[in-house]
Amino acid sequence: MHITGRILTGSLATALLLGWTVIGAGCGKAAQTVTEKVAEKAIEKSIAKDGGTADVKIDTKSGTVQMKGKDASGNAYEVKTGGDKDSFNLQQTDADGSVTQMGASAKIPADFPKDVPVLDGLQLLMVHVSSAKKEFLVQGKSTTPITKAAAFYREKIPAQGWKELTKMDAGEMQNMQYEKDQRVLSVMLMKEGEETTISTQVGPQ
Repeated sequence: MHITGRILTGSLATALLLGWTVIGAGCGKAAQTVTEKVAEKAIEKSIAKDGGTADVKIDTKSGTVQMKGKDASGNAYEVKTGGDKDSFNLQQTDADGSVTQMGASAKIPADFPKDVPVLDGLQLLMVHVSSAKKEFLVQGKSTTPITKAAAFYREKIPAQGWKELTKMDAGEMQNMQYEKDQRVLSVMLMKEGEETTISTQVGPQ
């Protein structure tokens, strides 16, 4: 099982950067309106040149950028940034129906397997779901120390009936893999500064 996705690459990333640049420029009200419209059209044209579509809204007053459309592969996307530039939300729907969420609006879906534990207080960074394929990927970070987080998964996962296949403990990086009902569950933990990043992936064997 291997989940991949094309998220905010190429012209989309360049377009978002341009939007932020316009917001940071600062100018009079009348000039702002003109600058916003020119930048919106330039971004839309750039994405169209690569074969995608975009509806772009830039608001220099609130400091927000919104983009919605389809990339060159026909995958639908929606990007929103907050006024502080650190608030970022993206949702992309691929042609096969799989959905990827990134940012503060990311949520674990209702059909996420109930027998797959999730660490309390996990701050979600990305959630990828392919309901048709029954594949799920959840990535996040936590202030829980890596040893304590790893102990949580090693206790809670077998308690849900999963059989351990492999485990690796390299201190600042730990990985464990389990199987159950023709499914494979992988959990990877990495220490990054004072935080622990956690990636949980489950899907058919």
